[in-house]
Amino acid sequence: MLPSRVFWRGSSTGGHPMKDNWRRMHRLRMMAIAKTRPDLFDVGMTGFIQCEQDACDEMRAEIGQVTPTPENESRKYKYAIDIDGNTFSQRYLRLLMSGALVFKATVFNEFHDDWLVPYKHFIPVQPDLSDLVERIEWAVAHDDHARRIAETGRRFVRDHITSEQMECYIELALIELADALGMDK
Repeated sequence: MLPSRVFWRGSSTGGHPMKDNWRRMHRLRMMAIAKTRPDLFDVGMTGFIQCEQDACDEMRAEIGQVTPTPENESRKYKYAIDIDGNTFSQRYLRLLMSGALVFKATVFNEFHDDWLVPYKHFIPVQPDLSDLVERIEWAVAHDDHARRIAETGRRFVRDHITSEQMECYIELALIELADALGMDK
């Protein structure tokens, strides 16, 4: 049986942490939330980067640092979180394919945003993470429904985010760019 905990590993990207601001950054806020609810989280910082040295040292001392895990580690958990770094995290589709129910906390747009439907393919979370614990507790209390959402997200990515589809998307994007630049097609 898979653990009913949210899995995440990543670094401190998502701004320029300094001694007086790092606790407000979203990935670091998640670490603070997780510390209060170890029953719901298995999250860890694999690196403290893009920060002033005193802030990096302070974060490392307060949060701790873990060894990076293989990309497929999320398959060993019921839940995973996709949380922005400097831009979108680039792991969203892989997390959906893992079969884990994905909680998505993001402000950055991705090309597939209009295709993936909240509460059908994933569970949205406010960017400030104010509803994260509530959303996880809902999933734990509604295991069958949470499992169906995870499976719907996995099947959607498997069936629709294919190499052929990506080639079409890139071709259309290049055509639109050429048109916008006034170039002949």
